[in-house]
Amino acid sequence: MPPTEKQPDPSGTKRLLVSYPCTWTYKVVGADHLILREIITAACAELTVTISDSRSSATGRYHSLNVEVTVPDETTRLALYRTLTSHPEVKIVL
Repeated sequence: MPPTEKQPDPSGTKRLLVSYPCTWTYKVVGADHLILREIITAACAELTVTISDSRSSATGRYHSLNVEVTVPDETTRLALYRTLTSHPEVKIVL
């Protein structure tokens, strides 16, 4: 992820300043890593994406995948996050 700094937006909350296009990294956690790969691939269909295995829980119940995706703008980045977090098979997106 490129260096960023926080600046207040008109509402007074701090927003990240990001230069687009950029590579953004997510960690996606769920029960089945093959299903997670399908979900990520479908969500990133129009984007350049690299998916790699990260970790599994000690019991093997949960798996995490690292996702590096080139996003052209903030709208796309936020839409991708919403798409991933709204899928019932995805437990957590960091």
